[in-house]
Amino acid sequence: MERATRCCLGLQYNFRPNLFVSGSMSQMRYLPDHTVSPDEYKYGWVATANVFWNMTPRMQLGAEVNIGKRGNFSGQHRYARRAELMCMFSF
Repeated sequence: MERATRCCLGLQYNFRPNLFVSGSMSQMRYLPDHTVSPDEYKYGWVATANVFWNMTPRMQLGAEVNIGKRGNFSGQHRYARRAELMCMFSF
């Protein structure tokens, strides 16, 4: 039998009705009850922060930053980072 644990948390704060920020974090851990390969997934986490601004009822701007980490049973780990921008116009 294999088990895993997962934990998630998210928050949002509204500065004004048309401007808000949010953030989230989640983690997962693999808990096998048998021997696994050293390069197999053991745990990972990801954190995200973003901001949205509704300039008008039809136009929205947004920005987001993500960072994550993956770890293997061997102790090796790697990070991933990403930044994004968004501009949306609704017809």
